[in-house]
Amino acid sequence: MTVWYRIYVNFAALIVVLLMLSFFEATAFSPMVVIRSKNWRVQERRAEFRKQRAGRVSFFQSADNNEVVDAPQTPSPAATTGNTTSMVEQCFDAFNRRDLEGMLACFADNCQYEDTMFQSKAVGKRELKNRFERAMYTFPGSVEIVTDQIAFDPVTGKIGAQWHLQDSNIGNQLRFTRGCSFYTTNRDTGLIATGFRVMETPFKPDDLIFNALNLPLKLLETLSPSPTTKASSTSPNQEFDSIVEQMFDGWNRRDMDAAVECFTNDVTLIDTLYIQPIQGREALRQHFSRVANQVPRICEIQVDDIAVCPTTGNVGVIWHLEAGSGGGEGGVDNNSPFQKILEGWSRGCSMYTTDAGTGLLKSGIDITEAPIKINEPRLDTLLTPFKLLFRDQL
Repeated sequence: MTVWYRIYVNFAALIVVLLMLSFFEATAFSPMVVIRSKNWRVQERRAEFRKQRAGRVSFFQSADNNEVVDAPQTPSPAATTGNTTSMVEQCFDAFNRRDLEGMLACFADNCQYEDTMFQSKAVGKRELKNRFERAMYTFPGSVEIVTDQIAFDPVTGKIGAQWHLQDSNIGNQLRFTRGCSFYTTNRDTGLIATGFRVMETPFKPDDLIFNALNLPLKLLETLSPSPTTKASSTSPNQEFDSIVEQMFDGWNRRDMDAAVECFTNDVTLIDTLYIQPIQGREALRQHFSRVANQVPRICEIQVDDIAVCPTTGNVGVIWHLEAGSGGGEGGVDNNSPFQKILEGWSRGCSMYTTDAGTGLLKSGIDITEAPIKINEPRLDTLLTPFKLLFRDQL
């Protein structure tokens, strides 16, 4: 009875949290709209962006963060140089300057950009411009994107990035604003063709989300008329293009020794679903084992794309959690009840650094998409509590 009681309590707690988040998303924090409009001069910021869109003025904030001064209309460095190594950083720099055209110049005309915070992706520069513009006048002018790590693969042109938001007035990182992104580039122009962005959620469920997920998946696994234990498609002796893929394969085979051997002894791994970082091999082994025990055996981590930097050894990767359908070697059935349960929250993006001497992973951060998606027009009002929280700093 104790086990079932714990499962019931954890599942009920998850439902309550999801209902609360859905309520906040639906109401769009409407009582705070008046406060936000008064304290953050949103209407003034919108007016400035309308001028910029009309091509009448390009602006930068002065040192005192109050005066708006004219700036010459010059092409973005991303548009005049073929340096794809720093293309993503140039895009971030343009955002920090609130240079909308500079950001767009980093992207191809037929680009696709998916921010897992929203319900849909931006396709083409027109939709991308609307999304970036809204982000610019939503965030206070002192909020900047700071790049932590970059993984550029010169062979494929793919770029992984780890970043966070900070307040430029005081130089402090803002809490719960760490993120990872992954980009592909056009090999002819060097411009960004696709983008995938994930930012950590302030809700840290620890084991709660896996406990809640385990119950329906285990039930389906038990009631399924066909065998659902899915053997890994790889063998222990298979060679991999990167040590990250080797690590994921060890976890998929539930061989935690093989997975942990891919890390240095003093490894530090941050899983943003958990409050505390995991430090050291033994703690990492326990973490991997705990997660594996809470997820049915049919679940595996599949790599969607990867960028390995030969210069720094950094590795950026996007991945998703996949559930087998019991259909044998035919692959995963996207219409299976197992896969349906995982849809909408099972993707993630990670960044790993490697030891130059051994090639082992010495640090990493795993960021999973939020299960609750918001309507893009409500971003401005949804960020009101964030602004009120940091009103003395921003």
